[in-house]
Amino acid sequence: MVPTRTSRSAVNIGATAKEHEDIPKDANFDDLEVKAISFIASCYGSKTTSSMSDVRFNIWQHKTARGKSESFKLASLPPTSAAFRLHVQRVHYEACLWISALNSDPPEMNLTDFGWKVGPANQILLPVPLPTGTLAAPQQVLNLLFLYRSMLHATVFLSKSRPGM
Repeated sequence: MVPTRTSRSAVNIGATAKEHEDIPKDANFDDLEVKAISFIASCYGSKTTSSMSDVRFNIWQHKTARGKSESFKLASLPPTSAAFRLHVQRVHYEACLWISALNSDPPEMNLTDFGWKVGPANQILLPVPLPTGTLAAPQQVLNLLFLYRSMLHATVFLSKSRPGM
């Protein structure tokens, strides 16, 4: 990573992509996901690469540990493991299509195996949504957010009920 300012650093995307370009078209999807996690973790500056949810938690810890949690935006976090897996499947399918676009005999690939579903009347492709009941964050984080929100509401209620405070 190349420092741009003392508080931030930029990732050399070209060099990071070069490290991950040896992915074969018929790669085992689990191996592909591991390489994708490593790439995205590098882009976020995380050393954690065990799962995308761990990368997400690591980034969240790093950004909120400095006491700047009021200005922290959840949307700046990488996706959860479940969402990332679907995204990698779709991107792999699209990359294989582009790579084989000029081949006279492109590989047979079933798009429903790659995070897509056929839309109404076979007119469009739709991304497969996350399964119902998939948590947006680990349960412990959701519990902390619920507790924080409850405390915030209690503080607002007390300040309104006691005008002198």
